[in-house]
Amino acid sequence: MSKSKHSFLLALGGIAVLFLLVVAKWAMAELWYDEILSLELFVLGANSLGEVFSNYVIANNHFLSNGVEYVWMTLLGRDMLGSELLVRLPSLVWGIATILAAGLCWRRHCGKRAALGAAMMLAVSPVFCSFAWQMRGYSLAMLLACLAVTAGADALVKRNWRNQTVLGLASLLLPMVMPTAVMFQLVVALALATTELRTGTWRRAVKAVVAPVVGGLLGLSYYASVWNSVLKASQEAGGWTSFWCVLAGVFLPLALHCLCYLPLLPALWGNKLGAREEVSSSLSKLDLYAQGLLLASAVAVLAILLLRLPSGHFPFPRTFLVLLPAVTFAVAKARSRAVWLDSRMTFGREILLFAAIGCMLIFITENVNSRALRHAHTQQNLLTQYYKGKDDNRQLAAFLEEQCKENRLYLWLTPDIDGVTAEFYSRLYYHPESDVLVMPSIVPVGRFQGTLAGIISDNVFISARNLEEAETMLAKVQPEGEHLRLEPLRQTEFRTLFAVKR
Repeated sequence: MSKSKHSFLLALGGIAVLFLLVVAKWAMAELWYDEILSLELFVLGANSLGEVFSNYVIANNHFLSNGVEYVWMTLLGRDMLGSELLVRLPSLVWGIATILAAGLCWRRHCGKRAALGAAMMLAVSPVFCSFAWQMRGYSLAMLLACLAVTAGADALVKRNWRNQTVLGLASLLLPMVMPTAVMFQLVVALALATTELRTGTWRRAVKAVVAPVVGGLLGLSYYASVWNSVLKASQEAGGWTSFWCVLAGVFLPLALHCLCYLPLLPALWGNKLGAREEVSSSLSKLDLYAQGLLLASAVAVLAILLLRLPSGHFPFPRTFLVLLPAVTFAVAKARSRAVWLDSRMTFGREILLFAAIGCMLIFITENVNSRALRHAHTQQNLLTQYYKGKDDNRQLAAFLEEQCKENRLYLWLTPDIDGVTAEFYSRLYYHPESDVLVMPSIVPVGRFQGTLAGIISDNVFISARNLEEAETMLAKVQPEGEHLRLEPLRQTEFRTLFAVKR
């Protein structure tokens, strides 16, 4: 192995380690709502692997990801549910693989510096790092999208059975992670077609799109086997109600993700700027391909949002995470053209600048999120997530286990966003056989009051983000003619546990 290649691999390995350091705290924190639903309904609740792929009762089932998780949890065993890091390990592996694939595969198209820059961009991205550790399908989807982008670039240089197989297989598997990911195959197909039309003939354009289009349609066709469930789940799926909020919630985080290379994007439309000789033979096509990926991604976002305009119901911004590798490749390609930067900044300084800016953005978004939580505001977008790195419900469940040893029957009233997590840790971790009643405040008032009457007053608890929220929740359970008061019992980082006293 040459010294240059050894240094490259060492740097790439260091970037992967940095990613693990960035996400370690979040990956070891308590599981959150969507992760628990996936675990209980589609992983732990499935009797066989086939059942994982046939249950679409809600739109949370990312088939391929949950299938892998089912196999992993079967090997791991339920006793290891107490280690969130192990539960999330498959997703972490996909995240690391995405970073390594960007560095190793994009090197031949973008050069060493730009490829390592792209890997670092992912490793400290406030967007990628927010989702690449979750026990959901986002990490696997971004890995498959990265492979599809790479195979598309390879095919433009020289189409052969290998890159066509990778492109077709990645396109086939992406919808099996989540059906909305089919937009990515259309983005790649559009980028390939426009590139071939501008540099070749329409016949070459048709050949270029066969693998992504056919693969995507075959993957999407699987949902015909659970079509009725898909229709019902799509009607009940959550989302946002503002077109402009979703639009800003997609484009602004993507811009922050590639902030360091964002000023270099005009290079994709300008002169070659003395591009490296090693990639000059295919530079023109790859430039056009990068342009196509950027423009097609923007078109995909706008088209989906405009189609949903009549309903006034728009998908969550995280639906578009699958586009992240396409944007990353495009800005890395722009960096490969800006060779004037090589003489103005050493490679070490460039990578350190990336790391510093990425960590600064993560620090800022975490502080914004913490401030919102302390004011009882729930944020869930591509930059800030209310659940990320939080351990409040797990800590309170452990505290209540100790508090209620004598009489294990108790009621724990939580904010709406905490109900599923609090119940999961209460029952699965600490009270597998006890009569613990964990109720989010969204449950009808009558049910609370009926339950409260059968529980001794010393075993009724409310957890809230502040006193005002706790008093609002108390009003829901307070029977007529009785005056209940709140007594602070335990304080965590973002929650206070109150005992309800008569």
